[in-house]
Amino acid sequence: MKSITDNLSIQDLLAVLLPGALAIYFLSIAYYGIPLKKDQIDTIALIAPFKINWTDVFAIGAAAYFVGYLFYVLSSCLDSIYDNIKLKALKIKNYGDNGVKPKKGSVWNILFPYLWHTHTLVMIIAKFSQEKIGDGYFNKELKIIDSYQFAFRWLMKEKPEMYAEAERYLATARFFRSMVFVWAFGAITWGVKAEISNKWYALFLVGLCIVSFFAYLNRWRKAHHVAFKNVIILEGRKNDFLPQ
Repeated sequence: MKSITDNLSIQDLLAVLLPGALAIYFLSIAYYGIPLKKDQIDTIALIAPFKINWTDVFAIGAAAYFVGYLFYVLSSCLDSIYDNIKLKALKIKNYGDNGVKPKKGSVWNILFPYLWHTHTLVMIIAKFSQEKIGDGYFNKELKIIDSYQFAFRWLMKEKPEMYAEAERYLATARFFRSMVFVWAFGAITWGVKAEISNKWYALFLVGLCIVSFFAYLNRWRKAHHVAFKNVIILEGRKNDFLPQ
């Protein structure tokens, strides 16, 4: 069984170090320009294995982690977007409402086909969490957010291996969340620095930014969906909080 520490190291690698390394590449482009000559790329690739300066490797790794963490923190502003999308898609006026299931074929249903299913689990977990820690800690504005936090902390306490399953989805979601900003930064950098004939690469990076955004929303929803289901599997019938 993998420990929570193992999952955190995976999270650091995915959500911090890799985006940071790519961000440093785009930063080097912003400073030095775009290396478009093929012989330059080949030369670097050939001599790199024989001229490794481990001090430089460590410095670049530390810089990648630092820059990646900045993007990690910056991208956290996207977390509220999922809830805002849910409010609009399900026509929820406040966080205590059950909402309205999107019609088949609607734009919301096509872009976010499982949003309704996850929201039904949210309402079940909200009821369970209120029973466990009391109504005084909840209000209409925070009910859904508290349900998220409650589900993960409940699993962390009661069943760490089930928490680890949900945490893997969260790690992937945070990776794509960071990449939204990294690709956007890369698109801007490439658009400014590249020659006219090569500026179309910036559009490609914009496409990757959009794909990463939807991948982030998908994995973010999936992480919470798995956490809610795991809590229900563990505690549902035992505590009789499932709808009859």
